[in-house]
Amino acid sequence: MKWAALVLSLLLVWLQYRLWFAEGSLQEQTELKERLVLLEVENARLEEKNNELLEEIVSLKTSNELIEERAREDLGLIKQGETLYLFPEATSNSAGQVSSQDTLLGVKKERPDGR
Repeated sequence: MKWAALVLSLLLVWLQYRLWFAEGSLQEQTELKERLVLLEVENARLEEKNNELLEEIVSLKTSNELIEERAREDLGLIKQGETLYLFPEATSNSAGQVSSQDTLLGVKKERPDGR
C-alpha cells in the first residue's frame, strides 16, 4: 500500500509540474492569449490601413483631379499658364539664427491675356 501511495504522490507531483511549468502550461496559455489579443488588434489596424490605401488607389485610377493634386503636391508640377513662386520659410536653429533652407510653394494662375 505504501508503494501505491508513493507512486500516486510522484504522479501527482509530475502532473502538477506539467500543469504549472512545462510546455503548454497554464502560464504559457495565458501569455499566448494575451499575445493573440495584441496581434488581433494590430491585424485590425493593418486591415483598416489596407482599406484606406485601396480606396485611394481606386480614386487615383478614376479621378483626374486627384492625379493632378498629387502631381502638384508631390512632384511640384504646375499647369501651362501658371507661374510658380518659391518663398523661403524662415526657421530658427538652436543658436537663435534664422535660416531659410526650406521653401514654400506659391502658384499664380495667369490668364492668356497676361493679367
